[in-house]
Amino acid sequence: MLFLALAGCVGWGDIFAEKREISDDYFLMQGEMNPKDEIYLFVKGNSVSIAGYIHQIGWSEEYIIFTDQNWPKPWNVIEVHNRKKFTISDGQRTTDKRFSQIQLMSPASAWKKAKR
Repeated sequence: MLFLALAGCVGWGDIFAEKREISDDYFLMQGEMNPKDEIYLFVKGNSVSIAGYIHQIGWSEEYIIFTDQNWPKPWNVIEVHNRKKFTISDGQRTTDKRFSQIQLMSPASAWKKAKR
């Protein structure tokens, strides 16, 4: 009985969900309802997603750039090593050399790339 209650509270899929690391302590996990389209961004040590499900995402060793269901505009940026989060405009994303080299992907493409 206790196991069933625990599984119901935590979410059965959360316990066994595959994690795919992308940069340092950050990783992607698929959602339970529509796993191909619902990808969430997490940081190790935190059991709650950093954002809603991802619309677009790209990363390097230094930065993660994304839009999500909660903040579709502007672009969200995470400075990976100090976990600082800030936003930039689309113009900044395309002209700033720190971000313009980062390939943006759909959730499904990001999930595939993270598997490598």
